[in-house]
Amino acid sequence: MYLIFRDGFRTALRFSPDICNETCLELECTDCIESVKLIVASCCISVTVVLALVVVACRKRKVWSLWRLLVLICVGSGLFYGTGIARALGSCIWEAWLREFGFSFVYGSMVLKVYRSLVEFRTRKAHRWIVREKDLLIYLSAFIAVVFFYLAAWTVGDADCRTSWHRVTEAGELLFLAYGLHMACQNATDNLLYAASFFLEGLCVGAGIGLREFGNFDGRDWVEFGIRLGTTTVVLMVVFGEKFYYSWRERRGGRRIEKSVECEVAEIHLDDMEIGDIRVSKVSPFRI
Repeated sequence: MYLIFRDGFRTALRFSPDICNETCLELECTDCIESVKLIVASCCISVTVVLALVVVACRKRKVWSLWRLLVLICVGSGLFYGTGIARALGSCIWEAWLREFGFSFVYGSMVLKVYRSLVEFRTRKAHRWIVREKDLLIYLSAFIAVVFFYLAAWTVGDADCRTSWHRVTEAGELLFLAYGLHMACQNATDNLLYAASFFLEGLCVGAGIGLREFGNFDGRDWVEFGIRLGTTTVVLMVVFGEKFYYSWRERRGGRRIEKSVECEVAEIHLDDMEIGDIRVSKVSPFRI
């Protein structure tokens, strides 16, 4: 028989021969709950994989510009969902790695997209400075490298000092989100959805701090899991919902233009017209 032991960061199972039958039933129920977390998180990861494949398939359309960053947002969201699997398996170290890398991929990519649009918005047309996607990927790689070395130092550090490390990490996340929100508000017309994503993630980080510092009740893990799951899902819907909407609108608009041109050409009898009166731009290429 096993007894769940929790010290704030780790969840372990210790052998105890004095546990009654009620506790055994409670542990079986806990195993079922953790299995539900695994299933839900796995399904969400599958959705992010499908979404990334859709982005790659639609990468040539103008609506899906900077598609590599969009794929990295999908990857980061999958890592966020993976924290639920790590928590269900009781691995606090893997949970921290998945969370921080997910944060770096998702919100690092968003900040760079906002930075690119802000640079193009501020520069004059005669002296327009275009930031290449290759440069943005280099910036993101440097940011992820910093996060990697930070997590490596955290992993090999003393377990008793990890409480302060969590506080430093969350403070850094809030500062980074505040910086991204400040940049997005400078050109709120184009970056309103990204600003909402930064604000929503800030609320999620703040809720996590409050639950860890003041929340000591049954079901806290479920609350934290639900907050993380809901935040990541809403951010994905906010970012990619706009892309799907404009992609659908673009295709619908193209079909309308094609139909209107075909109708205009169908009403014209070419035999009754002079050659100089025929406008080639109004003639369907399939009729030439």
